[in-house]
Amino acid sequence: MKTQLNEIKRMQLLAGIINEAEGDQNLSPEQAAAEASKIATKLDQSSVTDKIAADIAKDPKALQQLQSILKQSGINPDELSENIDPSSVQKLALIMAKKADQSSENISEEEGFDAGGALFTGLVGGGTLAHYLFRKETFDLIGQVQHSAAMGETLLGAIAGALLAVVAKKVYDNIKNR
Repeated sequence: MKTQLNEIKRMQLLAGIINEAEGDQNLSPEQAAAEASKIATKLDQSSVTDKIAADIAKDPKALQQLQSILKQSGINPDELSENIDPSSVQKLALIMAKKADQSSENISEEEGFDAGGALFTGLVGGGTLAHYLFRKETFDLIGQVQHSAAMGETLLGAIAGALLAVVAKKVYDNIKNR
């Protein structure tokens, strides 16, 4: 069974978005955060992020986990609402890229092991929030909006951070509009 991360690379190779050499490269956390920040607007315009945010806004456990991640990252949720704050997106993307970069050496590529899922879940600490963020639709969205570099673990982490910032913005917009 292929991992979701390898599946994204395979799709990018087939589509001609990346070549074999790019498929094996991995970006630095800083480069990955910069790449991920570029797609925040595309993530914001997706119905997938709308659905994720609506689900999280209704779930007190997921909302609490989101607040905890934002607090640990030094991000004020009010800064995220109404507009996508580029500095918050960049900050979350960099934090998650560094975490992914550090943990990528520990990811097992055993047959049947879902490295993409394990990485994504590990980045957000698991639990209820990860349940909403880690769906097949999320990986499909990431594959659709990311076209500028190979999809290594560090870039996946950075995109997870950018996605988290966009989802958090939408969650707090939903809460304010109730």
